[in-house]
Amino acid sequence: MGWLAILTLPASAVGAEYQLKLDGGAALSVEEKPFAASQHTLRDCHQSYKTCVVDGVATQGVVSEIRTELAPVTVSVGSKRYMLDTKGMFNPQLSEKDMPRSFGGFCYDENNCGFRALLGDAGGTYVAEWIIHNQVVTRTVLAADDDLIHLFRDHLSPTRYH
Repeated sequence: MGWLAILTLPASAVGAEYQLKLDGGAALSVEEKPFAASQHTLRDCHQSYKTCVVDGVATQGVVSEIRTELAPVTVSVGSKRYMLDTKGMFNPQLSEKDMPRSFGGFCYDENNCGFRALLGDAGGTYVAEWIIHNQVVTRTVLAADDDLIHLFRDHLSPTRYH
């Protein structure tokens, strides 16, 4: 009797755009797009025991070939629209049903917000955090650190100060 190998792929739809409504009137628009290596500068990305560097930045959470990347995340709140920096965010493994477990956050008002993301899969999980303060967007975290992954898994929305 022979064995039949079955490969299951994540239920993500590359190129699909996902929407998520969050506290404070924030609406996120997120898209996972195919990775086009020709549009990037790659170093050590196909070598065992080397850190893959894309456009001069070490990748986070990439344990296999880079297949997809996160397009800039759009945040709409009130009359404002912001773009969250997603450089270096590869193989996010998005799906519509997992959006509430992948992104969290809130806005105090249309000028001040905080967002977090928990992306990838078991072997290649990574986290990101963005703060919008007085209309200035800053990505404060991009890491594949186990402590941060556990923190974000338990607290997907940043701390809310009153």
